[in-house]
Amino acid sequence: MRQNDERVTVNLEPHLLPLWRRVKGGLAGDTPHARLEAFQRYAHEHEGEDMAAMQAEADAKLERMLAAQRPEHVKRTRLRAAQKAVETRRKRGVGKAL
Repeated sequence: MRQNDERVTVNLEPHLLPLWRRVKGGLAGDTPHARLEAFQRYAHEHEGEDMAAMQAEADAKLERMLAAQRPEHVKRTRLRAAQKAVETRRKRGVGKAL
C-alpha cells in the first residue's frame, strides 16, 4: 500500500499533501489511480479542509520545535546523550582495569 500511496502523492499539488496524509486511510481504491480519484473527489467535496490540514501540520511542527527548546527537554536530551556515551564506553571496554 505504501508504494501505491507514493504513486498518488507525486500527482498531488503540494498544498494537498497534508490533507492526503490525514484522510488516505479512509479512501477506497485498489490502484493508485483509483485512490487518486477518490482523494480528488474528497478534496472537492470538502473545500477548506486542505487549509485546515496544512495549519494542523504547521501547528504540530511548531509545538515540537518549541518543546525542543524547553529547559526540561534540553536536560533530558543531555542526560540521554550522557547515558548513551557511558553505555558505548562499557561495550568497548573503555575504563576497565588491566
